[in-house]
Amino acid sequence: MSMTSTEAAILCRYVAACCPQQKFDEYTPDAWFDLLGDLPFDMCKAAAREVAKRQPFVSPSEIRIAVAQQRRVVRAALRDSGWKPAEWDGESPYRDWQQRHNAEIDSRVTDMIRSGADLSDVGIKPGPDEDWGVPIPHSLIESIAAALPQIERA
Repeated sequence: MSMTSTEAAILCRYVAACCPQQKFDEYTPDAWFDLLGDLPFDMCKAAAREVAKRQPFVSPSEIRIAVAQQRRVVRAALRDSGWKPAEWDGESPYRDWQQRHNAEIDSRVTDMIRSGADLSDVGIKPGPDEDWGVPIPHSLIESIAAALPQIERA
């Protein structure tokens, strides 16, 4: 699932073709692999394409932000569609269920992005290291909503 060093070199060549004025040398693929190697190649390529459509240069940090944005957009679409991962059985440790829940969502999100979802026109701004995680229980949402007027006055 993670990118290989060969794929990092391919990504650099792709970005060099998209951004001919951007400087690359023989060490660039190694640096990009260090910075992006934990992400899937196809998601990075799709993210690089979206960034290159907007601006003349593409950095690894912008690719990471675009991949995170793609994940958020698809997570939102999944939630809006009513799809839900397996419910907690009430008996297994809740933390184990949280990890399985997030892994199932991430797997589904990755599959949707890899299938070619067009995310270029989505107006969500990227946020640093944002993760939706497990849904907040309705009882907690109600208590937060009740506390908001007091928080806003402070």
